[in-house]
Amino acid sequence: VPRSTSCIDHTGVPSQESGEVMKKDTDVRGGCYYSDGVTPVERNLSGAYAYCGGDGAVCNDTFVGAFQVSDYDPRWRGWYEDCRASQRSNWSPPYTFFTTLAMGITYSEPIYMTDEEGRNIFSGVVAVDYTFDNITEFLVDNYGDGTTTVAVFEDAPPHYLIASSTGSKAVKKVLASDESRPCAEERNADCKAARASITSISQTPMDAMLSRSFARQVEESFPDSLVSAKAHDDVYSDTAYVSQTQLFELADADLAWRIIIMAPTELSSNDTITKGDTLFAFLIAVALFGFSVCVVLFFAFYKHRKTSAIIASDWRFTSAFIVGCSLLNTSSLSFLGPNTTPLCMLRMWLFHFFFAATLSPLLVKTYRMMKLIGGKVPRRVKISHFKAALYTLPIIVVQVVILTIFSVVDPRKQVESIDMNGADVSHRVICAHDTNAFFVTELIFEGGLVLLGCILAFQTRHLKGDFGESKQLIIAMYNIAVVGSVVVIIVNVMDSDQATKRVLVAMGILWGSVFSCCAFVVPRLLRVREIQRADSANDTGKETRVHVSGI
Repeated sequence: VPRSTSCIDHTGVPSQESGEVMKKDTDVRGGCYYSDGVTPVERNLSGAYAYCGGDGAVCNDTFVGAFQVSDYDPRWRGWYEDCRASQRSNWSPPYTFFTTLAMGITYSEPIYMTDEEGRNIFSGVVAVDYTFDNITEFLVDNYGDGTTTVAVFEDAPPHYLIASSTGSKAVKKVLASDESRPCAEERNADCKAARASITSISQTPMDAMLSRSFARQVEESFPDSLVSAKAHDDVYSDTAYVSQTQLFELADADLAWRIIIMAPTELSSNDTITKGDTLFAFLIAVALFGFSVCVVLFFAFYKHRKTSAIIASDWRFTSAFIVGCSLLNTSSLSFLGPNTTPLCMLRMWLFHFFFAATLSPLLVKTYRMMKLIGGKVPRRVKISHFKAALYTLPIIVVQVVILTIFSVVDPRKQVESIDMNGADVSHRVICAHDTNAFFVTELIFEGGLVLLGCILAFQTRHLKGDFGESKQLIIAMYNIAVVGSVVVIIVNVMDSDQATKRVLVAMGILWGSVFSCCAFVVPRLLRVREIQRADSANDTGKETRVHVSGI
């Protein structure tokens, strides 16, 4: 069956008369030309069966105004054969249309005639074509001017594009001999249709964002929930899009498409503390103030390390405690920056490691003092500085083991939270664990360290003030326990953003560390000053009463 494509006049009748041929999709009249737009069509034969050439060959002796002729028999097309074989309505999978090389699908319905005996006899097929361009036009008309982007693609890899509201073409005509070159002819033996996957389209600015959203959907295995994708790789970028897909499937037609709907959303900045935020400078000030105070106390304490009051307090381990408090304050600086997985892990490690490293020398110092002079019956006990230092390692090692295990089985990582409230979409990126196991484990371990400090303070309560520091220890432990409990309760109960919670934690670290350092350092420094004044009074011949330890 020959199929001809003809020029037509304003009445729809094939014509090749110059000035009467209607230009496609316009009201402009002109001449009839072949696909090159230059060579005029000059047919001189007409008739129902006038035909020449074949397979697109050009001839000048067939239908008036016809500029393309091709051999075509619909009975050998897939949609016809499938409909005839199944004897029911049928949707074809996407295929290349014979005449134009456009891609599309065809809906087919069998036609029957009734014979003399009243039987239905298959007579033919009525078919309706839907090109990808038709679907694209529909999407562009409905979503092209809005912020929502919709695309349809095949569910099976390589996920060929069907249509997109961005207007990007799902198919392009290329030379069969060189697919990098476009094909100008609508139908030519050397032309073929080349399909584009949803990851390869780049005809509009939104195509790249569609590809990003599709990649995130693949990563999440096309979940029912919303999935976000950033517009840029910059970790500080607040521009993001959320997307969701839905499967459209006709099993009998072997047709499975996915519809992806993408809409812009603004990433909440309340969960991070970055440069330019109001809390940025405040958090730095809190961390540096705590660090500075602890450093000043350390140097003041270390400066008098050779005085009797400082020597009796086991200055080496007290100094280690003060240094730990200063480092604990620096861990607050890790709260700055975006919530990336590396930073989330760093925050987890710094705080908990420094917490254990800070308390361990204080607990070991008190334990050694209790063993040396805390017994009811005097006995010879020797615990060297090196041996005491080794006693601090188990606490630190246990903390490292806990952190290492959870870094593998349940790490603190970047987690996206997307909530929908009507048309409003809330998009947050936070640091979180998958379970509460790490929180419970650290609560037991670190809470146990504070409880151990309280027990040691009780056991050394009868030691003389020059050696035992039970009051200072119980004040420090009580301070850490109260501040820590308040911060933990507020952070876990308060429905607030992570930036505010981190500021509260930083302030808790500041208060707990500085107050505890002062509890140990200030009384000793006052004692040093008291002794110095007493020595000065003795040097001037004044009578002064001096407290002596008796040891």
